Amino acid sequence: MDGSSRDRTKEIALEAVKRNPAFKYIETPYRFQAPKRNLGIKASKSEYVFFLDSDQYMAPRLLEKAVEHAEKEGVEALKIPEIPLPKASPLARAENIIKYPTGYRTVHYRLFRREAFEKAGLLDPTIPYVEDLEFYLRMELANVKLGSLPLTRGAYLIHDETITLRSVTLKRYYIGVGTAKTHRKHKDASPYTKYFSTGTQEGFKLAAKYKLILQQAREDPATLLPLAALIPLRAAAMRIGYYAGSTP
Repeated sequence: MDGSSRDRTKEIALEAVKRNPAFKYIETPYRFQAPKRNLGIKASKSEYVFFLDSDQYMAPRLLEKAVEHAEKEGVEALKIPEIPLPKASPLARAENIIKYPTGYRTVHYRLFRREAFEKAGLLDPTIPYVEDLEFYLRMELANVKLGSLPLTRGAYLIHDETITLRSVTLKRYYIGVGTAKTHRKHKDASPYTKYFSTGTQEGFKLAAKYKLILQQAREDPATLLPLAALIPLRAAAMRIGYYAGSTP
């Protein structure tokens, strides 16, 4: 799925399609993930669907281990461990400390049996940035069988996200917008707070992890000032986005 890329994505993808007819190249004008992923789900014909973003790489045995684990545990959606790629910028390293205080995280479902979409539906294109979390909530409500892949050698995602002050601010703002829209849609659903929080609650969550964050910052002192700036900035941007998204 190519969401109007401005690099050599199309050229490289079309070459891959020529080499292997099983591949498909689909170009879309959509900015956010939900409509792109929905097109991909509809275009696919396999028993399993895997979500891989443009800034992610698979470890060599990830698909093999993920499908093996899903089959063994009888699950219909599987969380995949994710490790950040090391960054040169202190700001980017600080953001990764906040997102990965233990060095990795297992938050997002990436592998799905087709039954998961039959039970829970497709992703909601009206919800920006957190369309995946809103889908996870609906999977729980639809009694989709959920599981998590343990972090093992050769079975994880590598995340190479572009991180700037602007990107962090905009992302947290749109996460706030998406959270507000999801709250209006699912405010009475019991699993809601498992996946969603306001900017203030996000700040409290980070405070609960302060020992892990501080430990990593001590090992990388150049991240101390960026951390001090990012933590309140992230919470404020998300709070502003939440207010903006709360307006019908």
